[in-house]
Amino acid sequence: MKLTKCNNRHFYDADEFDECPHCNKSTRKADSTPIAVKPDANKPVPGEDIAQIKTPEPPEADTSSSCVKPRKKRRVNHVRVKERYDKTPATLHDLVGIDPIVGWLACVKGEHFGQTFTLKSGRNFIGRASNMDVALTQDSSVSDNKHAIITYDPQNRIFYVQPGESAGLTYFNETLLLAYQQIKAYEKVRLGKSELIFIPFCGEQFAWEDYIK
Repeated sequence: MKLTKCNNRHFYDADEFDECPHCNKSTRKADSTPIAVKPDANKPVPGEDIAQIKTPEPPEADTSSSCVKPRKKRRVNHVRVKERYDKTPATLHDLVGIDPIVGWLACVKGEHFGQTFTLKSGRNFIGRASNMDVALTQDSSVSDNKHAIITYDPQNRIFYVQPGESAGLTYFNETLLLAYQQIKAYEKVRLGKSELIFIPFCGEQFAWEDYIK
């Protein structure tokens, strides 16, 4: 360190400053030591073949992170699926290939007076259309499709009657039918100008399932 005093009585280091830093905006002495510059590995050097320069490869993805989890395949137990469908109760049609008769409707008033209509297990639709289970084709006051429904429940061996999906009214034992009700032997159902008497065949006394092995 070379301590020097300027004309204004300021002291400064002459080895570091050319002039008094208090009196003048002088800079430090230039450092003559050359700075080594690290060459860029990807920048071609004059005379170097560009094809020989290697491009850095991107880092591999870290698959060990807990955010990335492989999706598990859903395993299907075919044995359990088969057992579940095997336990589905079969209908009479599935067992014997036909729909055995479970009861009748006998017309006592109307255009079909004296005629009988057979009932099968499950739901029986009553209407004027020919494709109905009970087709009252001659009674123009009956709705075409599903004016009323009579259902046989083979598990409990019980019959039910209920209004259908049409706007036509149905009367059960002379009372307006608004919801399903159990129907028994010789009870009456009236729709349009037709009055029908119910006659069961299956029930507590008999069931087709008792004769099917």
